[in-house]
Amino acid sequence: IVRWPGNPPVWENWSQGEGGNWVSYLTRLASDGQNPDTLLTFDRGDRTVYRTLGENPWQAVLRLPEPGDEVYDLAFDTQNTDRAYATTRLSGLWRSLDNGLTWNQASAGLPSSVPLRGLTKGPDSTLYTGQVGVPGRLFASSNGGDTWAPLNDDFTFSTVHAFAADPVDGAVAYAGLWGGGTWKTENGGATWELLPNAPVSAAALAVDPHNPQMIYATDRTEPVLWQSADYGQHWWRRFHAGSEYSRLMALAVDPHRPNTVYVSAFKRGGYGAEGSLFRLTWGHVADVTHELPRVPISLAISPDQPGLLLASTHIYGLYRSIDHGEHWQKVEDGLPRVGFNAMAWDPVSGDLYGGACSGSFPDYLRPPGLPDGDDQPGLYRSLDDGLTWQQVK
Repeated sequence: IVRWPGNPPVWENWSQGEGGNWVSYLTRLASDGQNPDTLLTFDRGDRTVYRTLGENPWQAVLRLPEPGDEVYDLAFDTQNTDRAYATTRLSGLWRSLDNGLTWNQASAGLPSSVPLRGLTKGPDSTLYTGQVGVPGRLFASSNGGDTWAPLNDDFTFSTVHAFAADPVDGAVAYAGLWGGGTWKTENGGATWELLPNAPVSAAALAVDPHNPQMIYATDRTEPVLWQSADYGQHWWRRFHAGSEYSRLMALAVDPHRPNTVYVSAFKRGGYGAEGSLFRLTWGHVADVTHELPRVPISLAISPDQPGLLLASTHIYGLYRSIDHGEHWQKVEDGLPRVGFNAMAWDPVSGDLYGGACSGSFPDYLRPPGLPDGDDQPGLYRSLDDGLTWQQVK
């Protein structure tokens, strides 16, 4: 942590904790609105909430007991700053009644061992928080967190935005829900298990075709590629695109180069307008955006031809590379000008399929000359590795 105290304003490091320790992996920060010198922060490295007053060292006030747990929301009560709250990934909701010095769980009525995300207070002092996953409910407390109840039985929104199948075991598959967690089935979809350590909102999922233990997930909440080496039970950050990016999107694993993955990243300040495509290998990251005019929203790698890669951009069309992304050429034969939301090679026939999106687009997304909605959506097929396409009627 750095701060900007006094006059003249000079930034200084303010990360020393009690006993000479230092807070380092900080993901949350909260300030007491009535006394701005009182701060709370969460250090993800040791799963601990710290508190400081003025220039005092950071004091550990809450350590989350479960490995893999973390704080999602950390806030003082705006009307009574003696109260502070923390929502977590695995251990429910925590509350302090003494300005953050001591903490106790305040989860009566909340589901156990599920991520809670989002914390706000209404004008009537009612607290609200949300359950991540199925059924994705909202909960409310009218007594400062003493007890909680579902807001209603109808708010269960969550949609599947990522899917990947195990290349060896056809009964195993993974699904990523928008804000609803990452799920796994081992019986062909009859039942599903929430993977507690997996990304909460995966934009794309992929399984290594040669090593089904290796799972990848792009994160729609931050520009991070997650990787698991044990069928999704534990995850680590393989790649962070940097602060100029808001989140990752498309994902593809190269079947011809070990440990090689392609991911696209959206830049901050405009959905789908600007971004980059990265090629990741162990110890190396290459920006292979080159001639691509927009960030890719879907990727496909040939299972037969090393180096053949296709990238679909948002409205600006489909591009093809035969040298692992070093150069790109636009594909226009038989295609609509709206882009593909998904592409896949048929493992039996070798045909390539793409699903074209449709609808109205804001002016800043449309290239010159494109009408508001090039209404040729549907399924398209290529019999020559993406050079030409025909709509499947």
